[in-house]
Amino acid sequence: MVDLLRPSKIKFRPMRCPHKVEKMKKLTYVLVLLALLSGCKTDMQLEVFSSDIFLPESVKSPAQLAVEISSCSSKDLDKQKAEILSLFSSTANAKAAGCERRGMTSMLLISFDAEIASTTSTADVILFRGAHETQERGGKSYETRVVTPVLSKEFLQRVKTLMSSNMQRLTYDKFSIAITINNDERRDINFQAFSVWVDGEPYDDTGKTVLRRRDKVQLRYSNVFSDLVLRGKRPSAIYVERLK
Repeated sequence: MVDLLRPSKIKFRPMRCPHKVEKMKKLTYVLVLLALLSGCKTDMQLEVFSSDIFLPESVKSPAQLAVEISSCSSKDLDKQKAEILSLFSSTANAKAAGCERRGMTSMLLISFDAEIASTTSTADVILFRGAHETQERGGKSYETRVVTPVLSKEFLQRVKTLMSSNMQRLTYDKFSIAITINNDERRDINFQAFSVWVDGEPYDDTGKTVLRRRDKVQLRYSNVFSDLVLRGKRPSAIYVERLK
């Protein structure tokens, strides 16, 4: 007989509902799958010298691609480097430039050559320059060029294929673009951009902004801009004006 006045030594196991356990397993699987499909962060930074924007011929321009990886100390780091370097054509001169922590994220850095061109280009990443209207102000003539970033179809397809093989997708919310303009002219220049962060400050329209000789400015673009680039829509990134 069990003594009701004494603590019972009988151990009771909590009941587990089989259907709830199964639901938890499915939920965990879905969460892991979504994490894989969401893709990793990719940041492309392009550097431009103002004098190159006004040249007629095509010229190389330094650029860097930062790709999120699991860890800078991962045993798969060499494999990840090789995979990302394989995305670039030989003319891009792509090289591993290190690995760094950005907050809680590890980013693999790849340096490569983009190309500034006027009409056609076979480069992986191109900054097309287009002539804009010449303006007369105060008896002086000003010439303007509009800069448009483009990812070649071949480069974009190689990126999509690699990400697909790793159960990931290339999406605008994980892909950011920044362009740094260096004024190497003998005098000041003007620039104008829309819906952009200028050295970290947000602008709907910068208006015609003076960039002093030997100064530089970084423009970082929105998700909408990234989406247009990924879709091959050729959005205008920046207007640069100088005295003719």
